[in-house]
Amino acid sequence: SKDINKANVNQISRFRNYNLRENWKKKERMPGLFSLSLIITSVAVFLLSGMGKNIEIVNKFLISEKLNGSLSEILNGEVWRIITPIFLHFSLWHILFNMFWVHDLGGQIEKRKGSGFLLLFVLVTSIISNLTQFKFGGPGFGGMSGVVYGLFGYVWIKCKFDPGDGLFIHQTTAVIMLGWFFLCFAVKDFGIANWAHAGGLVTGSAWGYISAVRWNRN
Repeated sequence: SKDINKANVNQISRFRNYNLRENWKKKERMPGLFSLSLIITSVAVFLLSGMGKNIEIVNKFLISEKLNGSLSEILNGEVWRIITPIFLHFSLWHILFNMFWVHDLGGQIEKRKGSGFLLLFVLVTSIISNLTQFKFGGPGFGGMSGVVYGLFGYVWIKCKFDPGDGLFIHQTTAVIMLGWFFLCFAVKDFGIANWAHAGGLVTGSAWGYISAVRWNRN
């Protein structure tokens, strides 16, 4: 009797997971309003900055134009600089990679949590990832990848510990994302803002885990 009940529970569990994945695949996957605004803004900055080659425009989006590590512009009132590096991209591959994940992962989160939640999430993740990169790598960086790894960490952890929330990422994709994360740290010549990745991944994963634990306790 015990073995039969256990088998039934496992069968029900597999059925629920299968239905969750199938339902997710059938849902409309167009990005929400805020996700779309992030993509449009990033593309606009990319084009206006000559694909990241117009130094005069790029400098206005950097967290700081100075190398002394003081963040003097932000302290003097240019507070937008703590966010704006996420809109800088320096190659077509760079922006395509990041915008794909903003569309896919950001769109998922926005549909289930709302635009207000995604706005808060992006603000917090971008601030932490940008400051982390500035602390360990200096001011010369840009890109949405810190936020992307935050989105990935959140969806990945929620998928594992709170699957009923409807967020999903394929296990193979998770392995690729994590593999790229560690490869970039291992190979120093890539010119990647690795610490922004780390700050975003830790922030998003911790946020997802805390949310999952609270839901399971309730």
